[in-house]
Amino acid sequence: MVSSSHPPISTDVHYSKVGATSFPSLDTSSDKIRSTGRNAVQSNKFGSFCAGHGGRAIFCALAVLVVCLVVVLLMQVKVHQSKGTPPTPLWSGTTPVPPPIMPPSPAPEPSQHGVSNRSQGLSVFSLCNSTDQSKLCLEVLSDFPSSQPVVSLLDLTTFVAGRALAKLNETYALAMNLSRSGEGNQHEKAALQDCLELFDEARDGLVDSIDKLSHMKAGEDPKLAQKDVMDVRVWLSASNTQQDTCWEGFDGIKGKIKDKLLQSGNLVAPRISIGLDLAQILQEVGLSTYYKMQFSAP
Repeated sequence: MVSSSHPPISTDVHYSKVGATSFPSLDTSSDKIRSTGRNAVQSNKFGSFCAGHGGRAIFCALAVLVVCLVVVLLMQVKVHQSKGTPPTPLWSGTTPVPPPIMPPSPAPEPSQHGVSNRSQGLSVFSLCNSTDQSKLCLEVLSDFPSSQPVVSLLDLTTFVAGRALAKLNETYALAMNLSRSGEGNQHEKAALQDCLELFDEARDGLVDSIDKLSHMKAGEDPKLAQKDVMDVRVWLSASNTQQDTCWEGFDGIKGKIKDKLLQSGNLVAPRISIGLDLAQILQEVGLSTYYKMQFSAP
């Protein structure tokens, strides 16, 4: 027999119960199976413990929850330390309230009559004093049909444009009657026909201006309002130019037609001029500006 210096190799090999049943010659005594189970628990204690049933499974779940809470608490402490603010205890029973969002600076609040703060104290008297036709402006606006103590600049501008259109319609009707009467010499008749065409175009500009102004509303997009008011100023200016062109056609011509037409036509241009001044102010101060219906100095 050959001797060996190696220690004897243990023949106590442990098998699982499933493996043992596959090999009937193996020892499947209960002691061997329990030994195998103990080795499995030692290799994966936590997994085997949580895979159990009854009270042990509940205890395992609670243990995992406690570990998670501890991790969250440590992370919260770290975050607040970096920000220099004390952490909110998890057991306080209250939810941390975020800081309030500060609203933007509020717009001027309207008074009981809807007058914005920036226009309080302004009157129609001061408004007309800023135009080139202050006396006529007060005269025209004194006919404004309103029982309210204050009126928007938008409505005042629309009203003045309407008064200019009314006077232009009167002048156009007069020119039409003079044309049909056959009065005047050839030069007067030719100039009169030109004026009829120019008056017609001027009326279109005033009608477009009034329509645009009547559809504008306070509070609409400021950029859109600026564009709309600029359109009105362009149309009013064109109407004024067409008036001037009509009168230029009578330069060097004398006769009754010219005198009659000028007597009526001279009432149109000043009103268009007032409308232009108010439209310019409207474009500068905005659609939400109101004026007191006061026609004399305070």
